[in-house]
Amino acid sequence: MAHLLLLGSLASALYILNLPVDDAMVTDLATAAAAGITAMADRHHSHPGGAAEPR
Repeated sequence: MAHLLLLGSLASALYILNLPVDDAMVTDLATAAAAGITAMADRHHSHPGGAAEPR
């Protein structure tokens, strides 16, 4: 999941959107990916038995 969140965003910025990628962008992408992974883990572990919330 981490690879998808971080590398997918980075590849999109580079190859699809043709944005310049600098240290600040990489830091922002890593921060956003970490926040998303943390939120998913918190949701996963907040239910009995560690089961994910039903959709």
